[in-house]
Amino acid sequence: MKTYWKTIPEDFTSNGHRWEMNKWFKVDGEIQCCKNGFHYSPTIMEAWGYVTPGWVSEVEVRGDRDDQGDKSACREMRLIRRAHMDDVIARKIAIYAAELALPIFEEEYPDDKRPRNAIETAKKYLRGKATKEELDAARDAAWDAAWEAASASASASARDAAWDAAWEAARDAIMKKIHNYAKGLLFNAK
Repeated sequence: MKTYWKTIPEDFTSNGHRWEMNKWFKVDGEIQCCKNGFHYSPTIMEAWGYVTPGWVSEVEVRGDRDDQGDKSACREMRLIRRAHMDDVIARKIAIYAAELALPIFEEEYPDDKRPRNAIETAKKYLRGKATKEELDAARDAAWDAAWEAASASASASARDAAWDAAWEAARDAIMKKIHNYAKGLLFNAK
């Protein structure tokens, strides 16, 4: 059976529902994303985008579904394993993702070191060698660089379908790498 991913808040409840490991739960009524059903995503990062986790859970689903791409709802679900998502793991995943994107940014903007400096500051912060204020300042500078780059490309002529398809393929490949890295950190550590 194929597995999916669900993020659950720290108290291991969602929408008034208290989860238990390896127990099938069922919901009645019409299954519809964001309205009724147990929600899940194909990757850890997509699930993380909907609920800031205390827990990342690998789940099995069955029954009727409403699939919406990065988020789906199903009739029945069980959690088959879980891992606690702490700040250190979240920061490591963010650093990894930023490092994957950095070459793309630097190819277009080779003289703009703000994203690279933010990554280095984040690594120092994890080692206790940078303050929260330094981390926040570096993050803000990197976001400014990203927004400036996005604004510059948005002001150019409309992107064509081939560019969009290439971007989607690159995004999917990067998301798969980030998912596998996060899965390794969460479930293979210790």
